[in-house]
Amino acid sequence: MKKVAVAAVVVLALVLFVSGSREPVTITLAAEDAELITDGALVLEGDADAGYNVGWWETINDEVSWDVEVESAGGYTVSIYYSCDPQFPGSTVAVSAGNEMVEGTIRDTSAWDSYITQELGTIQLEAGMQTITIRATSVANRFVCNLRRIVLEK
Repeated sequence: MKKVAVAAVVVLALVLFVSGSREPVTITLAAEDAELITDGALVLEGDADAGYNVGWWETINDEVSWDVEVESAGGYTVSIYYSCDPQFPGSTVAVSAGNEMVEGTIRDTSAWDSYITQELGTIQLEAGMQTITIRATSVANRFVCNLRRIVLEK
């Protein structure tokens, strides 16, 4: 009798786990939806056909931010989609929300029009309105990158 009860609990827990699983949550922060704060040449460039990006990023004083409604609190993996010419890699960027922050180093993507996705780490987000910001923490070789989007996945 005791073994049956244990087995029933395991089956119940398995059913709850499977039925309680949720679809992944993805928040995409596109360049064309961002607020640009700059004392340099930071601009939104491109078009709807080719795609938009934040470019001419030259200083640590520039930042790109989005106000977003987070529906589900928890840990979100942060990835950036960007390009960087072979002459300019090595800058570092930080993505933050509240007291949470992840950082990464910009890599050579072979050309300004050749984009890659780079995962930076995980941040914890509370449900509700959040401001997500990316800024350069160092500029290695004049330009940081061309930023097309940030993706947060839970």
